[in-house]
Amino acid sequence: FSLVSYYPFIYFEAGGMPNGFGLFKLNVGFDLLAGLLALWAWNKLCNPLLRLLTMGGAFALSILADWSIFGVGFILLFGIFHGNFKKQAVSFSIWGGAMVLFCIFGLPLAKLFTGETLCFPYQMAATQLFQSGIFLALPLLRYYSGEQGGRKYGKWVFYVFYPLHLFVLGAIKGLLLG
Repeated sequence: FSLVSYYPFIYFEAGGMPNGFGLFKLNVGFDLLAGLLALWAWNKLCNPLLRLLTMGGAFALSILADWSIFGVGFILLFGIFHGNFKKQAVSFSIWGGAMVLFCIFGLPLAKLFTGETLCFPYQMAATQLFQSGIFLALPLLRYYSGEQGGRKYGKWVFYVFYPLHLFVLGAIKGLLLG
């Protein structure tokens, strides 16, 4: 799924095939895979050192992915606190708050150190405020019953929709920005 979505994701992000480091930007499918690996290690590995190394490796691998370490963290926290919404909500809020703060303050600083051209750091910080929208998920998660929804082939709608919508949005972005 991540491989099939790679080009549409890159097309959406960069408007075509990027040069250099941009080729290593991975979509959310890779975050999901790394999160699954971390959760598997938490649940199945008895050796604490092996568990820690595997989970650390999953976090390290996710740095190149769309949600970076934050996607893996969300998956891991929801898995660890499965069945206890209060603990899930608190851990989601803390981890989500860290993500929002990083996007608002950390990303502009990181881009300054890598030499990327920015207008002003505070302008980039302001553009990252949309990240706080993740907290809108909490009411939806509160009422999730735990039941798998959809029809027998319903999941395939997502597998088609995700790369298709990225490609369409990339095309619209290209038309608008030239």
